Amino acid sequence: MNQNQEELKEAIALFRTVVESLQETDRLPGPGECRYQLSKALLLYYEHWGDIESLHFGTMYARQAVDSVSEHNPSYPTFLQQLASSLKARARLTGHRYDLLDSVSLMRHAVKLAPRRADVLFTCATTLKAASMWLDDRQYIEEILDVLYKGMEIDSGRYRERFHSEWLTVLGHTYAFRGEGDDLDHAASLLTQAEAMSTQEPCVSRAWILLHRAEVEAQRGRGGLSDALDLVGDAMELLAPNHRLRIEGVADTMVNILTGPGDSKLPLWLLQRSIDILAWAAQSPSISPHARFRAAVCWARYCEEGLRTDAAEAFSIALELLPRLTSVGLDIDSRHQMLASEALGLASDAAASIMAFIPETGLEKSVEMLEVGRAVFWAQALQLRTSFDALATQEPDLADELAQVSKELEARSFRILPTNVQGRFSAETLAANAHNHHLSQRWEELLSRCRSVPGFEDFLQPKRFSDLCASANGGAVIIVNASRSYCDALIIRSSPPSVECVPLPIKYAEVAEMAEAWRSLLEHYGRSCRSTRSAQERQESQRGGRVRLPPEYKSSKDVLAALWSRIVQPILETLNPPTTEPLMRLWWCATGPFASLPLHAAGKFEGQAQECLMDVAISSYTPTLTALLTEPRSPDGELQLLAVAQEETPDMSPLPNTKQELHYIRDLATSVMTVNSLTNKAADVTSVSAGIRKCNWLHLACHGLQPGSKPLNSAFLLHDGRLTLSNIMQIPTPHAQFAFLSACETALGDADVPDEGIHLAGAMLFAGFPSVIATSWSIEDEDGPIVARDVYEHLLKGGKPDASEAALALHNAVCKLRAQGASVLRWAPFIHLGR
Repeated sequence: MNQNQEELKEAIALFRTVVESLQETDRLPGPGECRYQLSKALLLYYEHWGDIESLHFGTMYARQAVDSVSEHNPSYPTFLQQLASSLKARARLTGHRYDLLDSVSLMRHAVKLAPRRADVLFTCATTLKAASMWLDDRQYIEEILDVLYKGMEIDSGRYRERFHSEWLTVLGHTYAFRGEGDDLDHAASLLTQAEAMSTQEPCVSRAWILLHRAEVEAQRGRGGLSDALDLVGDAMELLAPNHRLRIEGVADTMVNILTGPGDSKLPLWLLQRSIDILAWAAQSPSISPHARFRAAVCWARYCEEGLRTDAAEAFSIALELLPRLTSVGLDIDSRHQMLASEALGLASDAAASIMAFIPETGLEKSVEMLEVGRAVFWAQALQLRTSFDALATQEPDLADELAQVSKELEARSFRILPTNVQGRFSAETLAANAHNHHLSQRWEELLSRCRSVPGFEDFLQPKRFSDLCASANGGAVIIVNASRSYCDALIIRSSPPSVECVPLPIKYAEVAEMAEAWRSLLEHYGRSCRSTRSAQERQESQRGGRVRLPPEYKSSKDVLAALWSRIVQPILETLNPPTTEPLMRLWWCATGPFASLPLHAAGKFEGQAQECLMDVAISSYTPTLTALLTEPRSPDGELQLLAVAQEETPDMSPLPNTKQELHYIRDLATSVMTVNSLTNKAADVTSVSAGIRKCNWLHLACHGLQPGSKPLNSAFLLHDGRLTLSNIMQIPTPHAQFAFLSACETALGDADVPDEGIHLAGAMLFAGFPSVIATSWSIEDEDGPIVARDVYEHLLKGGKPDASEAALALHNAVCKLRAQGASVLRWAPFIHLGR
């Protein structure tokens, strides 16, 4: 096997030499054929030895081969096949669905061009099958069966006996996936025939048949799981120990078996055998991070079922792999999609598992795991903005290269690359992706070198609990954790450093139901944009009558009362806050569905004995503990405030009170700092972006928007367009101290990825504003000026601007609004994030 590996490497090197020397006018062989052969060799090398760079460059050369000839060229369908196969392999590696969908598109086009080529039909069928199974979408099944039967009719003659088992394998696996009527029995019969015919075929093909048979046996009933595991073992015996399929194919099969339909309870001996295989795969460095990640998560889940202490180890491996799935070499949209599909609830479940199985050190480890597994999107983005000045004093060349690579990675993560008619990716895009992967690998190599420098062993490593405790300076940080097992609160204090667990009398499903009820109430009352309409007018304009809610939640006060009794009150009983001034200072770090709930507004607002968290504590929110460790910036020279007010925005309702809001700010701030105000037409995207670069303080009074399915498109609506979240991420803010986002939904977040805090307020924290006032839902246009005036009066009192007082300033302003009789939906949307 090692000899074969060296021979293939030599062949790849020769092909590369030829391709690099080719000119587009060369013939015999044509440039397309040479690139096609190089792509095939690189894909083969990846499939056997798991070299990821080979896959990326193989995909690039396949695209170049397709682009080098016209559709009328006889080789064109073959080149499409190769590109589709490379994209499918990359989808398997990364989990990115668009690679898979593009692969399907390419193969459908190839079939149109070559409807009588059996090899094209077979590749199309396997690609459709992969899409159907990986996306759990049965819309492809009839098309798969049609293509397979057509191909089997064509694939006759001397090739029939040799390749018939492959057709039967795909056919059997497709029937098993459909799972209707006698499909499973039919699938088992087809796969048994395929196995009998495969004795003369390569070991890889026979191993695949056995793995497919294993899945079918498991589907036919849990009684067949033992036979399924025997088949997995037989497949492993056919392959060399270092063959990627021996590990990755087995890992995928085990995950599919154990997460498939049927009773999840396994006999202890089967549980042990399954866990051993998953653990072996999860810890193998020779397979793709995505396959290892899936195996580690499944391993962790079944360890929990078997009450095994190695659940903590399994979860640790999964969380360590998570940043590799969202590599800094990917664009920001791809990172978000990966987190949405893979990371939901993982960190919370890991923390709960560790507390259960390692009680002596579990609390501190749980805090560390929650920090690693949440806000991965922001953590990776922040890594690329790290200062390397300290490193430069010892290793200037290393620091320079690291800075150069990080700068290029950050710039490339926002690029929008061209697409191709047949597939998503043009040759330029695939070349860019290959280069991004190369940069990502170089980044990891440079980080490894940094960590070998004395004094930099922990450079850009996850922070330890002893470091994270400083986040609670001046009060307490409360991580409200929602796991599938149970819900609890972790109270972190800095003096002395400690963490305490408070079990909460509520289950995950109940928290999710409460969060959904709250979202439904907000939607019902039309709390989606800053508006001049009254709450009653908005309610009457909603379609469909009354909102459907669980019986216990008929109003916002019902939700807030449940928050108080089942979540906040048990925490306060442990904290024992003072009953007099000064109020306790709290930072809430909410996970899962807790992130969609207004914890700061929890209270009983009915009857005589009213209670509210705001009466005993000043609350802020934070996406992570690390976000609270940012040192405040001292201004260079006089403070500058950028104040933006959009009274008239094209295609949006007018906001007349933003003019009054700006008037208050000017009157209060002009004597103590430079105020740069931009209104209406002057408040265009370019001018506001330039102003954000220079300012210390920022105030935005305008419409805000957070699209539910695309949080990265969240935006402030300005005169000539949108200042989006991704735009903000690209703006350097070396002087930033404080931002007041007087718009709507600026801290709403993404319900699909609640642990990432992907919203406009999060973007401001990332951009460098350590203290941010934002809104969790829409505000009344008339309330904006009132709250802003009271906040700035506090922050600028005595002529000495102090952004560190932002949380207290907002608390007092909101309490005043509440005391004037404003409803909870008016005063509660205003929140503070950060220090």
